[in-house]
Amino acid sequence: MAPIPHHGVRLEIPIFGPESGVPAASAGASRLELNHSGSYALGGTTPTIIELSSLIFSLSHRNLTVPIRVMIRPRGAPSPVSSADPEPDFLYTHDELTAMRQDIIAFKESGLLDPQRGDGFVFGTLERDGARLRINTEANGEMVALARPLKCVFHRAFDDVLSSAEGVDGVAVWEEQAVEDLVACGFDGVLTSGGKGDVTVKGNVERLARVVRGLRGRVEVVVGGGVRSGNVKGLKGGLGGGLRKCGFILLVWLVWTVMGRGYLMRGR
Repeated sequence: MAPIPHHGVRLEIPIFGPESGVPAASAGASRLELNHSGSYALGGTTPTIIELSSLIFSLSHRNLTVPIRVMIRPRGAPSPVSSADPEPDFLYTHDELTAMRQDIIAFKESGLLDPQRGDGFVFGTLERDGARLRINTEANGEMVALARPLKCVFHRAFDDVLSSAEGVDGVAVWEEQAVEDLVACGFDGVLTSGGKGDVTVKGNVERLARVVRGLRGRVEVVVGGGVRSGNVKGLKGGLGGGLRKCGFILLVWLVWTVMGRGYLMRGR
């Protein structure tokens, strides 16, 4: 597959099965996010240790060294009871949180992940705060501690937190608290588009810029959601000087659907 045009910004590419690892790395991925095979429609779920092992073997066979981030997500979003009032995602039960912790321990103890390579996990769980959603600092902090010394990135659950405060007094304070909660949990990165939807949604780039400034380089920002090769320059301009103050990785979602000899690419 031909290299992906990314205008000098590093690429993290989610894959949905180990067979997509080599094409993604060959296309220019700086990092891979491994999801369970066939879980694209669910937004990505926890892969198996066998899938991770297969991915590492295929990369090493081609002499490719790429950091791997393993998705820890026990299920997709709940089925909506009604379109007017859908049930929020990332609100996990006690049993689901237990499964997430056990998965982190199992992957870590497998010996397949290498902290020196930059390997780690992607996860995130929320809790209700009245009508709004906030980061579950206790549960997330515990999982980050379990994962060490491997890196941890907070999932796009962060966008649900940001969007849950829309139209409510104290939005700026709520955004600041969300940023500080990320830091308090010990996350190394956050995957976000600046709010629900993608970066093209009105207000998301501006909110994303505030998040970047608020983090002040303490947490790496992974931008995803509607990112295309055609809008990277505009996105970089919209975020402005914040890009010079923190680690910035462009996240592009690649849907590895075979189309003859090529693949279909879409932005996450």
